[in-house]
Amino acid sequence: MGTTCPFCSLTSGQTDQDLVVLQTPAVFVIPTLTQRRANPGQVIVLPRAHVVGLAAAEPALLGELFTVVARITAAAPGAFGAVGTTTFNNNSAPDQHLAHLHIHVVPRHRGDRFIIPNPERRTASRHQRAEIVARLRHALSQE
Repeated sequence: MGTTCPFCSLTSGQTDQDLVVLQTPAVFVIPTLTQRRANPGQVIVLPRAHVVGLAAAEPALLGELFTVVARITAAAPGAFGAVGTTTFNNNSAPDQHLAHLHIHVVPRHRGDRFIIPNPERRTASRHQRAEIVARLRHALSQE
């Protein structure tokens, strides 16, 4: 499925490697294309292999996936001046358009009025996503 899945093309090295925040042998992290105005820095944590949902993932992959999620949730508040994070995953949700397992990590700020679905979606420019990468990489290097 690598040619039809945009996430598989990233993990194969075909596109946008400079927008990868972190890679492990089985997992990688990228900024989301749409960013919330009140929650800058939203990223997704994904398996490098094409896996459709949580139930399809092997236990070892789930362990690595959530270890990386934990690292990102620890780094994001410092990187984006947040007070915490919210993490979530959609499995075959009606509005889900991408069939590749991914966990969202959203920096949270006091009074941000975070809701799902996001009524104020905006597409982030490549420059904005590169800034997210730089800030998170710096925060991760401080661990």
